[in-house]
Amino acid sequence: MFFVAKLIVLRVARCSVFIKLNLVSVGHGELAAYSLSSLSTPNQNKTMRYIGKLPVLLGAGVLVLITAIDAAADGRDSGKIYKSSCAVCHGDKGEGKTIGKNKFPAIAGLQKWYVQDQLIKFKYDGRGADYRDKEGLMMHAMVRTLKTGKSGEMEIEGVAEFVSNLAVDTSSKADRVSASELAASIERGREIYKAEAPRGCELCHGDKFQGTNKEDVTKLQPRAPTLSPLEDWYMLRQLKKFRHGIRGGAADTKRAQQLLGEAKAKLKIKDKLDGPALMQAMSQTALPDEQAVKDVVAFIYSQTHPSK
Repeated sequence: MFFVAKLIVLRVARCSVFIKLNLVSVGHGELAAYSLSSLSTPNQNKTMRYIGKLPVLLGAGVLVLITAIDAAADGRDSGKIYKSSCAVCHGDKGEGKTIGKNKFPAIAGLQKWYVQDQLIKFKYDGRGADYRDKEGLMMHAMVRTLKTGKSGEMEIEGVAEFVSNLAVDTSSKADRVSASELAASIERGREIYKAEAPRGCELCHGDKFQGTNKEDVTKLQPRAPTLSPLEDWYMLRQLKKFRHGIRGGAADTKRAQQLLGEAKAKLKIKDKLDGPALMQAMSQTALPDEQAVKDVVAFIYSQTHPSK
């Protein structure tokens, strides 16, 4: 597949970043050279602090945008959309990948509703719009390549269905530490995970880490994702983002909030509880320091990805 690429406008932290592509034809696996030609933003000071990280963002972002264009020629089949737009980072089987110094999480087997919810949040500034969130900004750009239609966020729904049907890889990839150190960390993490709500994790994520597909307002129990597919490094990273307020906040513009609400209506997402906001609050109270984060992740990962 060949096409002429002149200019891509990429939204980064609510700023318009214009990327001039220097190659006139690309195919699968090729990454166009780019140059940052101009920047216009109402929040320029914050964004300028992020410019040093843009080569990583743009390298992955341009590649995803290029491959996403190829999906249009394939008839917008959900499996083909996934392979052209998502597999470059998350792997053909949703197993996750490492590209250079960048890690991308395993997503195979996540519930359909959860994938849908996260994708529309990425699309409408509910997640990934914070200038400190390098990985979120990549998703923030990628998800905007998915088309919408009269029937709703049709491609998001199709990709979510495809991801939910991928097989979960439960083989352990944990970094090795001393047996005694790991055992102590796992035990401390067990106490945190199984603590009584609202400080613990089990009420929402389940005794078998299966997640919760139906909210219970009376128990202040939102729907929650399964933790079984998630790798330890990804859980560490996300918990840190929740603790520092990078993830879990609402979209910060009225227009974004409106679009997010409309997308939820199209996908029939009717949650009364704000799961990410509750998760942010819980992580800031139940996880007082970095060691607590490591401990609870060590416990979860030891149960979902037992060493073989």
